[in-house]
Amino acid sequence: MPDTPSQNELLSLSNQELTELVQNLGEPRFRGRQLADAIFRQRRESLAEVPNLPLALKSRLTEEGLTVGLPQIEQEFTSIDGTVRYLIAFADGQSVETVWMPQGDFGEAGDGTEAGAEELTELQNHQSHLHPTGGSSRQVGPRRTRSTIFVSSQVGCAVNCQFCLTALLGVKRNLSPGEIVGQVLAVLRNHSVNLERERMNIVFMGMGEPFLNYDNFMKAVRLLVEEVGFPESRMTVSTSGIVPRILDFAREPIRPKLAISLNAPNDEIREGIMPITRKWNIEALLDAARRYLRSGR
Repeated sequence: MPDTPSQNELLSLSNQELTELVQNLGEPRFRGRQLADAIFRQRRESLAEVPNLPLALKSRLTEEGLTVGLPQIEQEFTSIDGTVRYLIAFADGQSVETVWMPQGDFGEAGDGTEAGAEELTELQNHQSHLHPTGGSSRQVGPRRTRSTIFVSSQVGCAVNCQFCLTALLGVKRNLSPGEIVGQVLAVLRNHSVNLERERMNIVFMGMGEPFLNYDNFMKAVRLLVEEVGFPESRMTVSTSGIVPRILDFAREPIRPKLAISLNAPNDEIREGIMPITRKWNIEALLDAARRYLRSGR
């Protein structure tokens, strides 16, 4: 599987790693927390936008070749229902698709509950606050409770599902943790989302198979939970069925919900549209799913 290119984005580093980084540059520990807050919570695009960091530290980070690494929205296409499809560009010129799906019909709130009439009235009567330190000038309407961001994990895909246009690209490379997290931050910034007021969902079901980029995907999940502030209960990962990784996933202390894409009632039909069935058939997937469920979460 193609690896990510040599990375220099701060978005791939946790608070602890950022703290170690600034300490190695002779700065006190609290500068790491300031840097993490600016990158993950304030969604700063560049070090120049971080006002509370000393100029000398920003210069040292730049001299080390380090950047925030927030990817750029190259193009966006908006459907009549409000769904927005983004082409997200990375530093090496590669790009992926990321999708914003608006809140829909106020049905499932994302945590197993139903949004009733009282909540709908509240949504219609309250306006969202703009993020205080970043974002576009996009107008924000009623507070959103179930908007969903669909996130890519690879440039292209190797699984070759016959119903997926990404299969035509093959796989070019894995995304780094920062490139995965960066898609989420770029979309949140574009929609001026305030995560303290608005309940968003993330689905790892864009370009690529997340479990074929497992380590980077899981680090991105931890960054989203621990640094960005996304509850793991509002994340779902969809896999075509990489059985060994499903078993690894069952042992993770922080993990999204799991969805397995079957798309057929038996192996014969599934193999015709999902060739990966030759390696792991439906029974193997169901056995892995049962073991995952027995993990107690």
